[in-house]
Amino acid sequence: MIETVKNRDIEFFIANNNTPGIGIKSNSSKSGDPILIYAIKTKSITIVDYLLNTMWLERTIKDQNGLSAWDHILQAKDSYLGYLFLEKVVLLGTEEERKKYRIELGLPEEKETSSFETQEKENHKNKQGFEVDVLTNFAIQKITSFAKDHVDETFYGFAIDTSYIKMNSVEAFAKTLEEYQLKWPNNYDTPEKIQKLKNNVGDWKYTLADFIETCNENEDGIMEGPFDEELYDKHYNANDLEQKNSEYSRAMNLVLNNLIEKKIFPDFNSFKVEHNY
Repeated sequence: MIETVKNRDIEFFIANNNTPGIGIKSNSSKSGDPILIYAIKTKSITIVDYLLNTMWLERTIKDQNGLSAWDHILQAKDSYLGYLFLEKVVLLGTEEERKKYRIELGLPEEKETSSFETQEKENHKNKQGFEVDVLTNFAIQKITSFAKDHVDETFYGFAIDTSYIKMNSVEAFAKTLEEYQLKWPNNYDTPEKIQKLKNNVGDWKYTLADFIETCNENEDGIMEGPFDEELYDKHYNANDLEQKNSEYSRAMNLVLNNLIEKKIFPDFNSFKVEHNY
C-alpha cells in the first residue's frame, strides 16, 4: 500500500475500489500512519482526492500521536489539501469552525446560496423527469414522417440509443455487410457474426431524430423538457446493475413498449442501447 502511494499509483485504487478488505482503514505504513495520513504527508494529492471519495474510508482515524488527517493539514497550512477536505468532507466541523479553517488556510469564504436560489434549484429538480407520453408521440411523428420518405425499403430494427432514435433497413444492412466483408473478411464469415452486426445499432444507417429536440434552454441556461439530461447522465455514470433500473432505463423501456403496443412497427426488433465506455 505504501509503495502504491509513493508511486502515485491511482490505478491500483481504482482497480480495487470494490475491495474494502485491502486495508485502507488500517495502519499500513512502517511508521504506523493510516494510508490517508501517509498520502497527506507525502503530498500525494491525486491519492488523497481519490480516498476522500471512498465511502468506506474512515477519515477520522488517527496516527500514533493522536493526530487526524485534518490535523496534519492544519499543521502544514496546506491550502490545496484543505480545500479538498472542506469540499468533500461534509461533517468537518460547524459552520463557524469551517469559516475559521478557511481563514487559517487562506481560502476564500464559501459562496452562500440564497434561500431563493435553493428553492429555484429544488423547483427545477422537482419539475424534471422523463415525460414518456410526449417522447412516445415525438417518436411516432418522426417514424411516420421517415417511413413516407423510405417506402422502397424494408425496415427490421428500431432503437433508442442515448437520446437518439435510430432505424435500419434490410437494404442498408446488405450494403454495410458487403462493405465490411470486403474490408474485414474474417470478421463476418459466420451466420452468428453477421447477425451480431445486423443488430449492432452503432453500425445502423439512419438516425431519425434526437429527443433533445423536444427540450428548450431556459433563462438560466438549463435545458428543460420531456427528456431529462441530468437523469441520463446519472444513468450513464451508474454501474451495470444500477443502470438496469435507472429512471432513464425505465422511461425508455416504457417508450419502446408504447410503440410496440401501438403497432408502429410490427415484426421489428426493438432495442434500448446501453453504453459502457
